[in-house]
Amino acid sequence: MNRNIRRLAVVFVVVFGLISLDLVYWQVIDAGNLNSDPRNVLLLEKNERVLRGRIFDRNGITLVGRRVHPDGFVQPVYGDPSLAQTIGYHTFFRFGAVGLESSLNPYLSGKTGTSLQQTYASWLHRPVLGDDVYLTIDDRVQRAAVTAIQTELAANGLAADTPSAAIALNPQNGQVLAMVSKPYFDPTCIGGQFFVGRCVRNIEAIPGHAFVNRVTNGLYPPGSTFKTLTLSAAIDTGIQSLSSQYRGTAATGPFVVDGYTIPNTANNLPPGTTSADLLHAFMWSDNIVFAQVGLKLGRSRFIDYAHRFMLGHRIPFDLPVSVSGVLTPGERFDPVALATSAFGQGNDHVTPLQMALIASTIADGGRMPRPILVKSIKTPSGSVVGGDTSGTLANPINGGTASQVRHAMVEVVNGYYGSGFEAKIPGVTVAGKTGTAQTGNSAPDAWFISFAPAQHPTVAVAVVVEGGGEGAFVASPIARQIMQAALQYGE
Repeated sequence: MNRNIRRLAVVFVVVFGLISLDLVYWQVIDAGNLNSDPRNVLLLEKNERVLRGRIFDRNGITLVGRRVHPDGFVQPVYGDPSLAQTIGYHTFFRFGAVGLESSLNPYLSGKTGTSLQQTYASWLHRPVLGDDVYLTIDDRVQRAAVTAIQTELAANGLAADTPSAAIALNPQNGQVLAMVSKPYFDPTCIGGQFFVGRCVRNIEAIPGHAFVNRVTNGLYPPGSTFKTLTLSAAIDTGIQSLSSQYRGTAATGPFVVDGYTIPNTANNLPPGTTSADLLHAFMWSDNIVFAQVGLKLGRSRFIDYAHRFMLGHRIPFDLPVSVSGVLTPGERFDPVALATSAFGQGNDHVTPLQMALIASTIADGGRMPRPILVKSIKTPSGSVVGGDTSGTLANPINGGTASQVRHAMVEVVNGYYGSGFEAKIPGVTVAGKTGTAQTGNSAPDAWFISFAPAQHPTVAVAVVVEGGGEGAFVASPIARQIMQAALQYGE
């Protein structure tokens, strides 16, 4: 009898020991993984009651608010769908978080940079109040950019959801004022069963390409906007000047490189013109001339200056950015590739953000600013715990070179037969460069980069419209309207 009792006791001890070990494992050893496991019901219930921080524009306009439901569920409410790919969205179940809602989640959820009051609330299992984020975005400029794109798409007979992108930033400090990627969607409708009236379609009905942020992740041939970099390199190295002359077929074409012919239809010269200096070749966007400029630079110098302007490098930003470049892995950068890359074709692939930074470099005397979206992060008590990371990203060219390229860009908009005439703003000197990029599709992409006022710039803009046609007639009017808004509302 005693032996049976002892055996039973041993069994109980062993079972108790195993239970104890199991509890220690789950509550101590693996507690971190358990607490962060998205399948943890208690975690989900806790997180969905966090009073997430709000997101504001630079002037305190609410871009992301919150709605507290009777059961305590807290849902983000997004005010401007055109910022969908920038701000992103945050959900607790199927779709997770993307954009700034993801990268800034530790602040917005009250887990990083928190005050003692937030920490105390967490300990007592009370609703945690997250930190508020203030962006550099100006909601007025953002809405002007949306209106400009919609207006010009309609004016040129293009569909309302034609893929397009536009970014405006201050070249002095890199602060992004507006960022639009079309088509976009309403982030409030992500799992938005509480907003049935507002959400005409669910997440599954939104086309996948609407989730792409074309400003930061769209890679396009830049067309003639890239001549801005080529011209900068040619002047900075001293191999060319704005007065360098091209006459006859050297200006008009055709031009043959290693058996590849660039036809005379690529010269874009005014009717009857058979010669041009480098300034006018830039104004008129002569591909024949710039193919030769690329060859004069040579492979090494051309690639060197592309790298100086941050192509081939990942640009630090508050959102992930695709790497722009002139080289395609596995392909030879031969003379044909060099000549065509020099005028923005070939293997060139750039983001609109990259081109806005190139324009900003010319605008700010050869200094490329670091782009930023977050102006400040504040705790509920008003203490600043993060934000402005502005600074210098690179110094690819000297101030004298930048001054000469600025002059050329001003002539693009204001000179005789300049291709950027649609970007003129009464009473303001605008600098710019058009681009019409062949993509292999029926219609080329329309590009424009610019800044204003030319001598003391406070805004730089890059615009691309996929399949839009001529940059001069489609993209430059969009940029003009964005610049006008930025100049009107600027600090």
